[in-house]
Amino acid sequence: MARRAPKKQARRNGGSGTPGWIWLLVGLLGGLAIAVVLFVQGYWGKDGSLLP
Repeated sequence: MARRAPKKQARRNGGSGTPGWIWLLVGLLGGLAIAVVLFVQGYWGKDGSLLP
């Protein structure tokens, strides 16, 4: 009679992927950098601007 192989749980990428909180931090810092650039260049808050 053939011996059955033990059942193992599936793994993805070996567990070495980038955590979600790092992507969140990158997104927040990127958005903040874009807002600062727009504010410094004068596109934000000026009368007749496209941004609020």
